[in-house]
Amino acid sequence: MAHPQQDSSNLVWPRQLTRLPPWMLFTAVTLLALAILYVEVPGRPLILHSLQKFGHPVVFGLIAVGLFGIRRHVRPFGGPLGDYLPTLLVGTALGIFTELAQIITHRDPALRDVVLDVRGIICALSLLAAFDPRCRRGTIGTKASWFFLATAALIATVTLAPLVWVSAAYTDRAMMAPVLFKPRHTLDLLLISLTDTAPELGTLPTAFAHTPGELALRVPLTTRPYAGVVLDEPLSDWRPQHTLHIDVTNPTHVELPLHIRVQDRIHNGVYSDRFEGIEVIAPTSRRMIEIPLERIATGPRNRRLDLRHVGPVMLYKMGGEGAREFWLSTVELR
Repeated sequence: MAHPQQDSSNLVWPRQLTRLPPWMLFTAVTLLALAILYVEVPGRPLILHSLQKFGHPVVFGLIAVGLFGIRRHVRPFGGPLGDYLPTLLVGTALGIFTELAQIITHRDPALRDVVLDVRGIICALSLLAAFDPRCRRGTIGTKASWFFLATAALIATVTLAPLVWVSAAYTDRAMMAPVLFKPRHTLDLLLISLTDTAPELGTLPTAFAHTPGELALRVPLTTRPYAGVVLDEPLSDWRPQHTLHIDVTNPTHVELPLHIRVQDRIHNGVYSDRFEGIEVIAPTSRRMIEIPLERIATGPRNRRLDLRHVGPVMLYKMGGEGAREFWLSTVELR
């Protein structure tokens, strides 16, 4: 005799999930959770970090689908609320658990990652609900389906936006070549970092500006050693050019010994295995520093710096005394 709540739509939907045995769905959920727990990528290059953050909602969206399939096996004849709410709660609890468990892998838990996990769960469940026959009955059900689709589309757009923004920064970097840095808009700040604060563009002090309202990057110099700015991912192939040009302003009333560091991808972390230069910027002055690339190439003590694969470029001040800021206008190859 058929179950009183049984109907054909409950039995066949979602057909792909209900055909899979529960143990297989449970294994998939477990492996995905372990991937979140143990797979880690470095903060640079930025595109890898962005892909990792994008992976959180994607993986937990798949986990939500797996949990939903398990729920349908356990309770095949129930209503929608009895499937979606428990899946949301269990998925969220699993997201919190995997984040807290990262302590054992020497990583810090982050509330932002839990939010990304929940975002992926809601997106996946919204898509499931949009095509769930139990949620599409009657006029109200049709409107609800469109609402679920719109919700999933909105979440997907918000989730993809950071990855698209970072991709735009890489595209912009390629189009600017051989300019390594030029302050125009916030997109120019994604591939650089400051010692203690987030980078922000500002208007160069009028006394040093070439044009009214000229933009530049203000670099605070705190008392911390090596305070300055890093071009984390500049254009890597410098071979077609001959000179590195750095347009820098020292608005303070003391001279600024500006250290310039250039290293390549095979740099071993030793001081003698990179280019290190010092240029003194006079008080209240703007200067264009010019460094021949041949001088940079011969910077390492026991080898030539690989100008095909240049890595980070750092401009900094040593020690806690002296100038408290400088302004960076452009860094380019010529």
